[in-house]
Amino acid sequence: MKKILAYLLMISLSSNITFANTFLNQNTVNIAAPVSGKLGNEYFICANGRYCSTEDVVKEYYEHLGYKVMRAEVTFWQGMFALAFYDEIFSENKNSYNDIPSDLFKDEFYTNRKKIIDTKYEYLKSSNISEYITKQLLMHRDTNTRLLTDAPIAKSSNCLEYFQTQIVQEFLTKISPYAFALITYRIAQNPNKNRAGVPDFIIWNDTELIFVEVKRDKEKIRPAQMEWLSFLQENNLKNLVVRVSPIKPYLH
Repeated sequence: MKKILAYLLMISLSSNITFANTFLNQNTVNIAAPVSGKLGNEYFICANGRYCSTEDVVKEYYEHLGYKVMRAEVTFWQGMFALAFYDEIFSENKNSYNDIPSDLFKDEFYTNRKKIIDTKYEYLKSSNISEYITKQLLMHRDTNTRLLTDAPIAKSSNCLEYFQTQIVQEFLTKISPYAFALITYRIAQNPNKNRAGVPDFIIWNDTELIFVEVKRDKEKIRPAQMEWLSFLQENNLKNLVVRVSPIKPYLH
């Protein structure tokens, strides 16, 4: 029996690896930028000569191609989840609309609220996302919950501030209710696990919207990131891995 289980596990792992390799081969864009000789967020040199990060290189690359580029990592989608399911999150704690409920990062969070979370998910799939999130921002702008006030995004001090910027407001008119509902619902089903690994950027133009994971040329994709990329792929939401390779300085 142990041999059979081990064999089945090996087949499963092999299948997952094959899927991942095929997916990455078909959904990877490779770009290059000169290096500065520095480390960390100043490793590359952007077009204007400033030292910049891997993410800055990708942002500049797609903006040059005419895309709007929005930062959208863990904090962003955690905040969108918080606004989308605000009443459901705090349904077990009706008189305390601040901080976080005690079961938020435990397995029972979703099971405790399954009916109302599933109902909100169905509502989101056919709602006007821009109007709904704007209404939620106005309603909960004085909240104290860490889900919305804890961490800075881009140049904004927290989610509440960032979500009111022009780039986010435009994004809310571009993403389909179906896509928005799917992503926030996945987080709602297991906030502790599923908030991690979302792609770094969302980019769009007049014809498409793409989720973009940014990596250096040899940097590995973490399991949580691969799970999100696979989820997006399975639900026909366009996504890419963009790898940035260094252009070494020419030595005379």
